[in-house]
Amino acid sequence: MNCHNKTEMIITNNDPDGPSSEFGKVSHYGSNKTGILPYNSGGVSNCTLCHQGSSAFSTEMVNAAWNASIDNHSELGTNPGCTNVNCHKSGRIHDSTLTKPVLVLPNSSYCQVCHTTVQKHNGALNCTQCHLSINKNIHPVQYLQHQEYS
Repeated sequence: MNCHNKTEMIITNNDPDGPSSEFGKVSHYGSNKTGILPYNSGGVSNCTLCHQGSSAFSTEMVNAAWNASIDNHSELGTNPGCTNVNCHKSGRIHDSTLTKPVLVLPNSSYCQVCHTTVQKHNGALNCTQCHLSINKNIHPVQYLQHQEYS
């Protein structure tokens, strides 16, 4: 109801009295976005519509400050997109095929799923200790970050 009642999700109605409730508005005048750009492309949700930059849907996110500004894995064009088989797989929003990997804290083992030729630095330092500016999740992975050593 909260997402599907947004202005961009409702088609104009011609009822003289309008819909009798918000539920009726959504169920009778909701716009079908299946296969429509920018919402879907080839049966896959366009994640960036909601998760990068401003979005009408950010008010419905648990943590909009975080979830509406998720960066790509990195800026290299060779890195996988959101729907990579090891990440969120593919599908449209709400599809059971769209998944979230079980990941409490990223570490070298998780990185090595894709980066098969890398190892922990000196056998002890996790990739994430230098390549993540925060350890909240894998999205902001970057090249070496400035780090204070004691």
